[in-house]
Amino acid sequence: MNADADHENPSRDLSTWTVERLQSFAEEAQGQQLETVRVVAQGHAYFADEPREARKQWAKVSLQANQRLHGDTLWDRARAAQ
Repeated sequence: MNADADHENPSRDLSTWTVERLQSFAEEAQGQQLETVRVVAQGHAYFADEPREARKQWAKVSLQANQRLHGDTLWDRARAAQ
């Protein structure tokens, strides 16, 4: 299965994806898919067993997804602040 097919079938467990694969998917993701990317990347950023540089890469993906999620609802503001 190629990477394009993976982008078309996001039902896979994103938590098992590499940071590079998730970042690539996040560039095209929208809505709930983008929120899932944000949550998965944020979770990886908190893994104490990961090297510091790897956690920073995950945090960057999470922050980039967060920036792409638009809205001004209470939930949107809380998500952005998180």
